[in-house]
Amino acid sequence: MRNVILFLILILSARIPAQTRGPGPRYVLLQPAGITKDSIFTRVKNDLRFIQLKARDTVADIGSYDGYYPCMYSLFSDSVTFYLNDITGEAFTGLDSMKVICSGKRGKGITNTFQVTIGNDSCTNLPDHFFGKVVLRDALHHFANPDKMLADVKRIMKPGAELILFETIKDNGGSNPHLCKGAMTKDELIKLMRLNKFKLKRELALPGNNYWFEFSIKK
Repeated sequence: MRNVILFLILILSARIPAQTRGPGPRYVLLQPAGITKDSIFTRVKNDLRFIQLKARDTVADIGSYDGYYPCMYSLFSDSVTFYLNDITGEAFTGLDSMKVICSGKRGKGITNTFQVTIGNDSCTNLPDHFFGKVVLRDALHHFANPDKMLADVKRIMKPGAELILFETIKDNGGSNPHLCKGAMTKDELIKLMRLNKFKLKRELALPGNNYWFEFSIKK
């Protein structure tokens, strides 16, 4: 029962929205002994399956907040460079502690590297045409100006790069009152991406109206 409770804490804590201020770094939620490498894998296995991290990948994690997910991914991947990006650096003060904790859960040192870059609500301040993968987890619907941010995302993507989105989708009946104000239906999201010259390549539907999407830039 104790392990079940700890795992539920791990899941619920992950709902801190990106590109917004939250209650503080989440490294303390990874500290309990009951949070193991196996329980973390259960939490992120669908992410890993969809993002498909490979050695020497360079990944922009936009709306990263505190690096929580890239640190967890680092238990199961090697030699990936993550650029952690958000509009405030407040939560990144816990990044070093989170890396130490995840190294302990992994049982050996993390080989992935992390670089923090602070942007604003219209620009990531990340380098041009630099990234093979750009991940926006629970971030797109928080953008004050999604068109400007998506234009900036295109700027930082290498030719042939992948834009990978995680979003909770609003159903057409609007039956989930707990979604963020900016939440979109699937049709609205696809339309927004199409208008910004992105093409849907694949998707993964998950419980709770959650989806992973992969987009490429239209040629």
